[in-house]
This record gives sequence, C-alpha cells and structure tokens, in this order.
Amino acid sequence: MGKLDLAERYFTRLLNELPPNDSLLGKLYKDLGELASLTGDYDKSVQWHQKSLALKDSNILAGLFHDDERSNSI
Repeated sequence: MGKLDLAERYFTRLLNELPPNDSLLGKLYKDLGELASLTGDYDKSVQWHQKSLALKDSNILAGLFHDDERSNSI
C-alpha cells in the first residue's frame, strides 16, 4: 500500500469519526480533494472541493444570520 492510499484511509476514517458540525470538516474535504488530484482521480477531486466550498458557504451564511440575530437583540 502506497503512502497516498494510506493517507486516504486515515482521512476517510477521520471523516467517519467526526461529528457533522466539526470545524475540521472543510479542511478535511479540501485535503481529500487534493489527495484525489494527486492520485489522478480528478472527478473525485472536484467533488471533494465542491463539498469543501459548499460547507464554507453555508458557514459564512450561518455567521451572517447569527450576526443579524445578535444585532437585533441589542
């Protein structure tokens, strides 16, 4: 087993162990995307990067809504 295969196994294991709202998920998705790119699986790479960006976008929106709620309570 190569080092990239081993890295993918560890990343996948971590992905399965993290709670769905963990702050590491975005970075993990990005790392899985980079790993897939290194192994030549560009379709999988794009999918992981899209997941990372979608999570980042949803976190930004959640922050905006949270900031709006906070300003309304003042």
